[in-house]
Amino acid sequence: MEVKTVEEINQYTGSSLNPLEYPEQLYELYSVPCFENGYPEIIRGKEIGSTKITVEEGDVLVCKYMVVNELL
Repeated sequence: MEVKTVEEINQYTGSSLNPLEYPEQLYELYSVPCFENGYPEIIRGKEIGSTKITVEEGDVLVCKYMVVNELL
């Protein structure tokens, strides 16, 4: 079996959207907090505080969440 890195198989072309430009539009917002629910949040553009990348059917989402250990 051939092993490849994410960079080698990634086909994402890069597209983003500023939800504040469409404040009343409903969006499916995929986030780490909603992952445990098994479905995205349905939220209006005016409630989203930053530009988001767009995803399409068949896209694979990879979490970049990093746990930082606090010094005691």
